[in-house]
Amino acid sequence: MNTNWTCVALASIVVSLCAWERPQQPTAPPATAPAAAEPNVGVRFEGFLPGSHDEKLQGEFAVDFRIYLSPQGGDAIWSESQRVKVVDGRMDVVLGAVKPIPMSIHEATFKFLGAAVGGAREVYPRFTIVNTVFVSLEEALRPPSEARPIAARRTGAAAGELYAAPGAKIAAHTETACTWKQALVAARKAGADLPDYQDWYAVLAHCTKDEITERSGHYEWVLPWVYDTASHGDYNRLFRGRFQGCDYMDLSPGNAYVYRCASPAEGESKKSETPIKK
Repeated sequence: MNTNWTCVALASIVVSLCAWERPQQPTAPPATAPAAAEPNVGVRFEGFLPGSHDEKLQGEFAVDFRIYLSPQGGDAIWSESQRVKVVDGRMDVVLGAVKPIPMSIHEATFKFLGAAVGGAREVYPRFTIVNTVFVSLEEALRPPSEARPIAARRTGAAAGELYAAPGAKIAAHTETACTWKQALVAARKAGADLPDYQDWYAVLAHCTKDEITERSGHYEWVLPWVYDTASHGDYNRLFRGRFQGCDYMDLSPGNAYVYRCASPAEGESKKSETPIKK
């Protein structure tokens, strides 16, 4: 065996090994902050059991709720089923307690609710979902009609998390105009919430003429609610609009309207790090 060739071969192997570099491990991407969770908010539906105006109706009923982006036709973009309690023909439920409603739906300009009781066909027409209140001065100063008693108020932990507590204290002053989502986030960050439409109108009934004048002629943001002409006749004269009391483009959550904060009712609280400013 040729010793010289053996030495040359070994030297070549050593040089190759010395020149070889271990491949670098791929660098992990920089950590990113988790995306902020979207606020969870329900839609209140207080009124007659869909398809019935019988004030003597009592009991529990299975109701399928579906949200659409059109007043008729099209596919539902959200749905859930609930057993609702009906007293004197009326119910009071918070949609989204079973299946959360995505923020993208809340931010849609056109939102309609379909409801089917006991597996029957959906009631027609669909109901309009809104997130505003509106007052005209002339109508707001009329003597208030006798208020219909609320038979079944929203209750339970799920309802409390999704929707302002009944009887919440409504701030007297308005906050800066912004979009509906910005108003919702700001109110909850302050340890409060946007008002419930019934609480908002209840406060209006006790305002002075000057205060009513200040609130009249414009929209304000509130928590989402289902508008039903048959159930909300007292509000229909205060709520401007064309179809079922609503002027769709005016109700777009992308508009900038003022809002008021609603402090939780006594004994209830919202999860927050910052107390509401007095």
